[in-house]
Amino acid sequence: MSERMINEALAAFRLPQYREIPDVGLFLDQTVKYLNGFLKDYPGMEMTGSMISNYVKQKIIPKAYKKTYSRDQISQLFFIAMAKSVLSMDQIRKALSIQEAACT
Repeated sequence: MSERMINEALAAFRLPQYREIPDVGLFLDQTVKYLNGFLKDYPGMEMTGSMISNYVKQKIIPKAYKKTYSRDQISQLFFIAMAKSVLSMDQIRKALSIQEAACT
């Protein structure tokens, strides 16, 4: 990928603001589709249902409520997608717990 293409991709990169994330609760497949709609152009950032299930099993994000993922969980998944290439899962877990403590 050329430097120009990288610069264009970075300039076009946009994640939704927190208030723009659906607040109705999304099922796993809907959550994956929503996340990947924003991440599809960035190799290595895509999410799968298995990945999300593993993050729940590892207690990185809370379990889905009535099989749906909330706005908070989706925002955490965006963070994980961005951070997983530079931080370990333990570091991500710690960062999310610090952020959660700051909001309570």
